[in-house]
Amino acid sequence: MASKKKSGVESGPTSINEQLDMELTGLGLGNLVKLAENFCDMDVVCVPTGFPQLDLILHPELRGFPLGRDIEIYSRQPELGKTSIALEFLKAAQRAGLRTLYDDVEKTMTLQYLKDMGLQIDPEVAPDRYAIRLMRHEKEAIPAEVWLDTIRKLANVMHVIAVDSVAALEKKANLDKASGEPNQMGGLSLMLSEFYKKNVSKQATILWINQMRTKIGAYSPNGGEVMDTTGGRAIKFYSSIRLELSYVDKIKESKDGDPVGMRIKAFTSKNKVAPQWRQANLSYLFGYGFSPFWDYMELAQKMGVVEKSGSWLRFGDKKAQGPLNFHKLMVDDKDLFNQIRLLVDGEDAVAGANSSQGEKPEGAED
Repeated sequence: MASKKKSGVESGPTSINEQLDMELTGLGLGNLVKLAENFCDMDVVCVPTGFPQLDLILHPELRGFPLGRDIEIYSRQPELGKTSIALEFLKAAQRAGLRTLYDDVEKTMTLQYLKDMGLQIDPEVAPDRYAIRLMRHEKEAIPAEVWLDTIRKLANVMHVIAVDSVAALEKKANLDKASGEPNQMGGLSLMLSEFYKKNVSKQATILWINQMRTKIGAYSPNGGEVMDTTGGRAIKFYSSIRLELSYVDKIKESKDGDPVGMRIKAFTSKNKVAPQWRQANLSYLFGYGFSPFWDYMELAQKMGVVEKSGSWLRFGDKKAQGPLNFHKLMVDDKDLFNQIRLLVDGEDAVAGANSSQGEKPEGAED
């Protein structure tokens, strides 16, 4: 736009955007884009996990986990399903036709378990959405530098990557030490910061499976242990979502029976794409894993879709005694499950019946 002259004095740009363009061009920053421009890529695209309670605490409107972001999954206790929930994310991505990668740093996974979880691992069957399994070659310990560089390159090829786990990554300097010398664990913060600086163009969502450790020498003013995640501070600062899993209680078939599973609380201790400090209870059944059927069954009871009378659960003319038997009925009868799922997903009240606003737990990480 041509500038105007008034009283012999040349006036400046007539809009703030025009002034901004001039200033940025003068500074050599003409490649910056404005947030309001159409090609600004800050829109959030989410993939539903198939677990309605989990989807709602991750993003209550889009209902799912975001693509292109980083998600840290951690817990204070072992064996609470961190790997299982990450594999559910990969399975959901495969259902959406996305490419997935499972990075087995700990070398603890088996191909049979991936198949049992429903993951597609054969590139000949589904070349567009197969899961690659990275692992150590024979008995060679691969330094964290090599792992992270591999992930950085694959982040522009894959859509969802799970790293299992951060605690198993070890710097080359530590691996080269003699066995008699002290081995400093962790120390990955600087390395991970460099990883993010070099990986600004990644398209993949990276699931960082992490573990919590007691912080040596730190004391809580309220008593108790101070916990921290491994790998330094880089992941917690760069992650868009931090998902903490914690044990709630056992699931029993009867009051005096043996436990058949456990309830796990999922808590968003950080969420930059939706409201944080949301929590939802998930159900983990032994020998089965996290069950979306159980998730829908509990929500359906809260909403009155499934009626409960004593120990009996009923939906229409279908009924079963006890939640475990009704769960089995839903697994075997896909039509029944689909009817319940459509009713639960179609209700606007599901958000209120489903996820709850939690408070920041005492001693939680900032």
